[in-house]
Amino acid sequence: MDKENREKKLRESEFKNLKEIKSKNLKEIELKQNKYSEKISAVPAEQLAKALESLMAKDKDKSKR
Repeated sequence: MDKENREKKLRESEFKNLKEIKSKNLKEIELKQNKYSEKISAVPAEQLAKALESLMAKDKDKSKR
């Protein structure tokens, strides 16, 4: 019984650690998204459209190969 309790506590501890890691990773992703969204919003819409068209053209060329 004591061994089962220790294993259960270990699993609970591991689960808690994984949740904390996931939460930390999500926060880091949100910070990166915010950073990039600020940079993107500073770029004129026409320039973004041209960049997107260029990327789409490159993808189209790659898919033809």
